[in-house]
Amino acid sequence: MKNSFLLSIASTFIEKHGFDMHRLTFVFPNRRAGVFFQRYLAHTAGKPVLAPQIITINQLFDSLSSLQQADSIDLLFKLYSTFRKVMAENSQAEGENLLSTFDDFLFWGRIILSDFNDVDTHLVNAATLFSNISDIKDIELRFSHLGEAQQESFRQFVDGFKKDAENSMRRNFIHFWRALLPLYNEFTARLLEEGKAYMGMLQRKVIETLQRDIYNDDRLQELKEHYYVFVGFNAITPVEKQLMLLLQKIQKADFYWDYYSPFLCDPDNRASMFMTENKELFPSKYELQHLPSYIVPPTIHLMQVASSIGEAWQVSSLLRQLADKSPLSTETAVVLPDEKLLEPILGVIPDAVKSVNVTMGHSLRTTPVYSLVQHLSELQILQKNKGQKQLFYYKPVLALLNHPYLSAADNENLQLRMQKGNITFLSADFFKDNELLTLVFTHLSTPLQTVEYLQKILFAIQADKTKEQKEYIYQALTVINRLGDILNTYKDICFEVASFYNILLNLLANITVPFEGEPLEGVQIMGMLESRGIDFENVILTDVNDETLPNRSSSNSFIPYDLRWAYLLPTPEREDAIYAYNFYRLIANAGEVWLIQNTAANDISSGEVSRYVHQLQYQYHLNIDTQQISCLPTIS
Repeated sequence: MKNSFLLSIASTFIEKHGFDMHRLTFVFPNRRAGVFFQRYLAHTAGKPVLAPQIITINQLFDSLSSLQQADSIDLLFKLYSTFRKVMAENSQAEGENLLSTFDDFLFWGRIILSDFNDVDTHLVNAATLFSNISDIKDIELRFSHLGEAQQESFRQFVDGFKKDAENSMRRNFIHFWRALLPLYNEFTARLLEEGKAYMGMLQRKVIETLQRDIYNDDRLQELKEHYYVFVGFNAITPVEKQLMLLLQKIQKADFYWDYYSPFLCDPDNRASMFMTENKELFPSKYELQHLPSYIVPPTIHLMQVASSIGEAWQVSSLLRQLADKSPLSTETAVVLPDEKLLEPILGVIPDAVKSVNVTMGHSLRTTPVYSLVQHLSELQILQKNKGQKQLFYYKPVLALLNHPYLSAADNENLQLRMQKGNITFLSADFFKDNELLTLVFTHLSTPLQTVEYLQKILFAIQADKTKEQKEYIYQALTVINRLGDILNTYKDICFEVASFYNILLNLLANITVPFEGEPLEGVQIMGMLESRGIDFENVILTDVNDETLPNRSSSNSFIPYDLRWAYLLPTPEREDAIYAYNFYRLIANAGEVWLIQNTAANDISSGEVSRYVHQLQYQYHLNIDTQQISCLPTIS
């Protein structure tokens, strides 16, 4: 077992607290780090001890709140219902038809929820942020508390709206901006009344409550029952910072930061953006023992391949080579900045790798169950009436008959019959001799009928599927069932079948399927965020391209960049610093690192290597072994 940051924490606290470890609560930014820490505790103690409580920061906030987190689907419908109410109460001719249907609202609703979450996690005053930008003088007074640079940023934003004020796009934006404050107030009030919240709102309410009555006897006694040790954080949000400060104030908290690598404490590296403030505000009580030396930098290989499939095969080849040297353990990690590579990599894991633990999610959008629902939606949308019959268009019919979940049902070669008869539209009678296909090719007239229809089909096809496929189907059924409940709850929101499918597919596309496995066995396959706090001997990192590391895709937001900067809300610069920290922390204590670059250029990617590789070469003068892989490796 190699020396690592978590091992040094475990060693130090076992020595300092011994059999009193159960009195401590260790708080981590993610669950996976806590699992590894528990393993190091058991190894270090060498004898049975009562284990401390190990939780994530979100679990800590949950434990301090009486509010319940609402699920994402419920939040979207509640927000839309509240939005319609607010717009009706504040209707103006220029904006009455903005986002009038839930179809129109769905995309923007997610952006609004994300913005509201940012407002709350950063403790921003919503009343000043969502001020009427047409009242320039009033706003200048409201923003007088900001620093000079922040005020200048805001003035530039306002000047943009002074010019060409009659532009229709600007008028619509201003009208929508005016609705955001009443929408925020009405929406949060409604959630509070129901005892629910989204995560940012829950965290903000915890902080406001603690700041108001932390010295209340009951509240103080509750907090004094625990001593909190925060481990491995970096870019903490203002609500997290306030919680740490409050616990520090009553002497019930300690803090440990992983800034020991030369990469992470270099002021010229964005990875160190948060280091100085964190260490000054939250010093550590103990000096850690057995820290990694960080004297010898890792051996780094850059492997250039010309496709995503090539990347997957290269990962497989590297795992086989490592397994040939010695049995692979948790000291080897495959880290995927882009989840799209997960399924191709799982498909080519070599036989020599006996155990794999996946600790990242997989997008439902790339699974067979999503394409099945997509084809079923096209089947219903493209059908036409002929007299008393509903006829199905041949293109979605063929797509369904060829779908891997339904292809076995075509035992009478219906496709050949369609081709010979040159049939363009088919009635349901065409499929009457097959029970499953009879179920599939059914006319629907309402969204609730569609819910029942999809439930029956997914239940019918899941019996002979693999464990992974059953998990995909289960996740899809969960969304469908939840959407059915929502339709019964919000009966004032009406949909056509086509609209229902559009909403369902949108929701399914945003679902991530969690994988479960034994976290302390075998090769670890994870995303960048899951790797926080954990050190590995061997690291294989895919998609080392400049579009991925750092990820430069800007999040959609109604809050313009200048206002985000003025109010210290998340900006691309902050996200870059987080990516830099995660990358350099991951490789800092590794013995050997393989960086796999996809050199294929397309509309999305330039094929250029990540700027971090250039930084390693030219700023830190590391020798990187570069190999161009021109053919797929042989896998056994």
